[in-house]
Amino acid sequence: EDYIYNLASVYRDNKMLDKALGEYSRLNNMNPQYPYLHNDLGDIYRNLGKEALALSEFQKEIEFAQLRLKGDSNNPVFLNGYAYALAQTGKYSLAQEIIEKVLTVYPRYRLAHLTLAKIYSNSGRQDLALEELKKAKQLSVKSDFIDIDISRIQNKNTAINKNGSAYLDTVYLKNGRRLQGRIVKEEKDRLFLEVWLGSTTGEVIFY
Repeated sequence: EDYIYNLASVYRDNKMLDKALGEYSRLNNMNPQYPYLHNDLGDIYRNLGKEALALSEFQKEIEFAQLRLKGDSNNPVFLNGYAYALAQTGKYSLAQEIIEKVLTVYPRYRLAHLTLAKIYSNSGRQDLALEELKKAKQLSVKSDFIDIDISRIQNKNTAINKNGSAYLDTVYLKNGRRLQGRIVKEEKDRLFLEVWLGSTTGEVIFY
């Protein structure tokens, strides 16, 4: 089971999402209660724009985590998975309460810092999210994906300069043209550019 989970995660990290889904599904058939399985599936479906499937997976993680915690209520891995799923379904207060208790006992638990960063980021507290990402980076051997999240938040925080005007991001297109706006969100396989036309704004998604 561990080998299959790790293989699926390698596929996911290399954006081979079809293969990742295949391995995660194989693991799900073997052990649907494998820790963090449904969180990973939920993240993939959300990145693919399949929000209903994503929410279904996060809800499964919540239910299975609650079952696991009945037998081991202080397990940091189970608590972290539970808090992450809660955050991804919008239950930020409860998720934060759980993960802060974990960090009180295990202050060097890298995944807990990443989960708390996700909670802060999703609930609009970017400065606090940045602090947690930096803590996680200090505890990491490889931090490429953390650096991406740090850069995204820093870009968002510096979007307004000292004169109050927005810095512009530029997206260069293959046909030689370019679009300017403000990158408001970045994911592994796409980014969201906020653009202005007169007095109105909208988002353009680039894959």
